[in-house]
Amino acid sequence: MSISQNIRRRIKSICILGAMAVMPLAGSAQTAAPITLKPGDVISSSVLNSLFTLVYQNSQLPSVAFLIGTWNCTETLGGQWLFLNNGSGGNYTIDASGLFATRTNTYTFQAGASPNALTLTTSNGYPLWLDATPWNNYPAAIAPNTRLMTTLNLQAPSGRVPDTDYLFTSVGDNVFTLIQTAAVDITGTCHKTSIPPLPVNGLTAAVTGQSVALAWTDANTDQTGYVVQRSSNATWTTISTISSAATVSYTDTGLAAGTYQYQVLATNSYGTSIGSSVVQSVIP
Repeated sequence: MSISQNIRRRIKSICILGAMAVMPLAGSAQTAAPITLKPGDVISSSVLNSLFTLVYQNSQLPSVAFLIGTWNCTETLGGQWLFLNNGSGGNYTIDASGLFATRTNTYTFQAGASPNALTLTTSNGYPLWLDATPWNNYPAAIAPNTRLMTTLNLQAPSGRVPDTDYLFTSVGDNVFTLIQTAAVDITGTCHKTSIPPLPVNGLTAAVTGQSVALAWTDANTDQTGYVVQRSSNATWTTISTISSAATVSYTDTGLAAGTYQYQVLATNSYGTSIGSSVVQSVIP
């Protein structure tokens, strides 16, 4: 079913809202879901549901359940903190421009003793700070119904405030960004390590007789395979489960006359991606 001009306008508005919701993540290593819309496209419910889910995820407040797990974080400092670092301390590396410095840090959150409590372990020092001494099970807590997390440094050196507040600027889609409230020119962008892969890119379909040849490009380095799905009546059916990450094509054969939609999902040991952009083929 082709999208009317009115519906297309609504979809455009939803896409703008979605882009606004994920805008704080623009500097992240991950890319946005490769779903594009243009006039005349056939849009499946799964694509729309995926878009709505992405908007919903990135409008949520942080929670203990969301944070539990391991995150790879890139911490960036500038301004007075870059001056204080002066090329040493905290394992930061100053960029060639001389205007900012970065380091990698791994955060591991575990549930604490109360509903809002956590413990935090790091691989490379106090989060968003200038030292590099790893943490081990230090207390943290999320203030209810806010974007504020407070951590307690049990071994704070002389002269340092022992607890630090962090503001979550965006939460969702297994990514969050932190700002240290005492030093807004230090930020960290974190990606969960145990997550399903991104959706595949560039799905195409070519009709030959009663067959449809599908091809796509993987968007991941951690996918282990793909799921190929077909629909002719608004219900998706899995027609192939591919266990090789290197296999980026599939041919659907023996089709009766009719109109078919296809999507491909990437898989890994942590789950399945959202669906790719949908392609449509007509068998005469």
